[in-house]
Amino acid sequence: MWKVKRKKNGRSTSKATKIEDEDSIKVVETDGSLKSHPREKKKLIDFRDKLYLAPLTTVGNLPFRRLCKVLGADVTCGEMAMCTNLLQGQASEWALFRRHSSEDLFGVQICGSFPDTVARAVELIDRECIDINMGCPIDMVVNKSAGSAILNKPLRMKNIVEVSSSSVETPITIKSDCPELSSCMIARGALIKVDVAAVSVRVEGDDSYGTAVSGSC
Repeated sequence: MWKVKRKKNGRSTSKATKIEDEDSIKVVETDGSLKSHPREKKKLIDFRDKLYLAPLTTVGNLPFRRLCKVLGADVTCGEMAMCTNLLQGQASEWALFRRHSSEDLFGVQICGSFPDTVARAVELIDRECIDINMGCPIDMVVNKSAGSAILNKPLRMKNIVEVSSSSVETPITIKSDCPELSSCMIARGALIKVDVAAVSVRVEGDDSYGTAVSGSC
């Protein structure tokens, strides 16, 4: 507010002095909406003695997962989503995270090429757990340096996990692959010291590895 100074003869001058309303300032300073709200810490899922339905591309859709819940699945996971598509706001990609009300323990699976991309996507996701795919052999994914292409890049694998897990309190799990022993050893060396809730490994024979069939991821 402004306070106008007056001369002794009662006539006002053009000079004005601004005075601060301490009460209004006090209200602003104590406004709870301006305070930072720390991210709520997620409770870790105890996978022991639980039946976990693995994420299956093009197969593990919502109706299929709903049926599996009826048949006894404890933990379900959505189909794999690409981090770049999520960051671009593609509705079809975000639709993969839809869940049925019966899916009380529901995770999502994402796939990305670089630590910063994966970490940014992780920060946007609010689910019980987030699974990072490091084993998909489909050409479309591998050609983007994602999925199983990361298996032979231990430093990048380690950085993706570390940056993602430090970005959120949501439990991070890893889905890996084991097309050959050397890849298993590289993955083990990269993941043995990182903070992840669980690691799953898919093992297939040479005749089926890399075939682009439904549910291969």
